[in-house]
Amino acid sequence: MKNIEKDLSLALLYLSGWEDEIHNKQEKIYRSWKGYKFDVLNNLVVDKMIRLTRESKSVIMTPEGIMKAQELIEKINAALGPTVSQGKS
Repeated sequence: MKNIEKDLSLALLYLSGWEDEIHNKQEKIYRSWKGYKFDVLNNLVVDKMIRLTRESKSVIMTPEGIMKAQELIEKINAALGPTVSQGKS
């Protein structure tokens, strides 16, 4: 059950996230709100799918986390039909 919860949380973090610019840099990052169980978020940090920040109420998704979330959404769409929007790129 823990892996399902972790995978679904990662997919939801991605679907509810947004691209943001780092201040004073030309770098872009992908953020999402921290509104998930802390133990799940901590496991995603250990797996290097997200980074937590103390200064912000959002998490930063790593490139690996974004790729994994996209793969999970594709699997969900294959299992349920095209019901989950993957409007992010």
